[in-house]
Amino acid sequence: MKRLLLLAALLTSCALTPTPPADTVTVLGIPVRWHVATSQAQINAAARRPPGTPVLGVTHRNDDGSCDIWLRSDAVHYAGVVAHEFGHCQALPEDGTEKTAMDYGRLYLDTCGESVAPLGLPDTRPAMCSEPPRLRGHAPPERLSR
Repeated sequence: MKRLLLLAALLTSCALTPTPPADTVTVLGIPVRWHVATSQAQINAAARRPPGTPVLGVTHRNDDGSCDIWLRSDAVHYAGVVAHEFGHCQALPEDGTEKTAMDYGRLYLDTCGESVAPLGLPDTRPAMCSEPPRLRGHAPPERLSR
């Protein structure tokens, strides 16, 4: 919990050099561990992409149904990017496409606005929703494990 408070303080400061939270947050029943990459090389390693590829975020779904999401430090407050990555967590393995995640990013912005707080990240901007929308037509979280 202390590390989440530290992350909140760092994210709201001018110098965005956040530390990844130690705790798992649960969003729509899905355990999510948010990680913040402080360099492009770090996010590219998490994404298994060549150095220099402009990656803003990457999601790894684990066998237990949880997700590890890495975001580039300058993308933490881009609700569309954050929601896109969370969309990968909600999608069924056979439907975990980029289109599905992009659709969810737009749905999230339309429903919740620019705040990432409903997705479990610290944000002082007001949210237009109390919880993020569920991906339409997809299974509840307990069926998300591979």
